[in-house]
Amino acid sequence: MVISILEFISKLSDRNIVKYSLSRIQNGNIINHFNKFQKIHLIGPKCSSFYLRDLSYIYPLDKEIKKEDLIYLQPIDVWVKKIALKAEIINENEKNEDVMRKSIVKTCLDSGVSATEFNQEPGI
Repeated sequence: MVISILEFISKLSDRNIVKYSLSRIQNGNIINHFNKFQKIHLIGPKCSSFYLRDLSYIYPLDKEIKKEDLIYLQPIDVWVKKIALKAEIINENEKNEDVMRKSIVKTCLDSGVSATEFNQEPGI
């Protein structure tokens, strides 16, 4: 994974993955960036979402992100599934992570809660 990430970074003009990612987020290219990350060895949807979510939180970009792109900033793991199930955001039989992401984002938006803060640890 590390070698794949370094190869990815080496292809960037200024070798700055954060700057590159921020420009993609600000230009509305989140879905392409989300998918491009997953071409890196051992990087899947969860890691891609964690990275993009944390960047958008550290560099307050919530207002620049289109509502339909918020699903790409929603990492899904076993704990998020448990919380979403307990909060009745998803049903017990749901297996499709895209459906889970959409349900979480919709519930957050409908409730006036930041979708990027939904599953962050306190103190991040």
